[in-house]
Amino acid sequence: METYTKKIALVGDWGTGKTSLIRRYVLNAFDDSYIQTIGTKVSKKVVDLRVGEREIRINLMIWDILGQRDYRSVQKNAFVGVEGAIFVCDLTRRETLDSIEKYWHPLMVSVVGEKPAIIVANKCDLINVACFSLEDVRQVAKAVKINPEGCYLSSAKTGENVEKIFMALATLMMTAPPKETAYKERVKALEKIEAEDEVNYKTVLDALFLDFTKTIGSEEKAMEILNACFRSCGLSLKYPTREGIELLIETMRKAEVENGVKPETAEQNKLRRLKLLESVE
Repeated sequence: METYTKKIALVGDWGTGKTSLIRRYVLNAFDDSYIQTIGTKVSKKVVDLRVGEREIRINLMIWDILGQRDYRSVQKNAFVGVEGAIFVCDLTRRETLDSIEKYWHPLMVSVVGEKPAIIVANKCDLINVACFSLEDVRQVAKAVKINPEGCYLSSAKTGENVEKIFMALATLMMTAPPKETAYKERVKALEKIEAEDEVNYKTVLDALFLDFTKTIGSEEKAMEILNACFRSCGLSLKYPTREGIELLIETMRKAEVENGVKPETAEQNKLRRLKLLESVE
């Protein structure tokens, strides 16, 4: 049996159910409470499939990417090495479908070029209050050059189509011909996204996440630690405060020391991060 390891990403606005879809697929479980993803979170799943006469086993490394648009540096960093993507929108919020075309797909293309991808409209258990249809999803797919047949309705709550979407992407990655994306196309894709106009608490957090990742060395490990630090500070990604970020910076310092960073280096990192915070008016 042929064996591969593939990094894939679940991408989309906050609250679309990316984390719930992964939880349903990997653990066959569902939690009604909203769980905010800090930075990125990595899950693993082994998939066996048959492609023609080939028997293939794929170790899927499933990256759940932070859905707040303000954290673009973290998102771009997470896209590095991605070989396939599931773009997720919320069937009850039209803007989450639009943002796939306007933000998420261009951002991915700017980093890794065109990759095998599908689009999923999640929360079809709420079809009675849906704001758009599967046909609308297919129109967006055409606009971003994704095969309209690779569009699905899903429900992390009921499990509808959840396994199917991951299997569809796995099959697509193993059958789609490789496609080179010209540098000019990547630049053009990035130009579709509005540039940051100012330094604010969210952009500071974005920089802190990357700085901490560089210090720890492993993004997967760094994000696990950051999740614990973030939650212990009671900090909101959507509405961060100066006081909350100051507490986070101190918590990060302690976490670095606990994970083998020299105390003097951790202290220098803390001072550098506080200077970042001072840049916000």
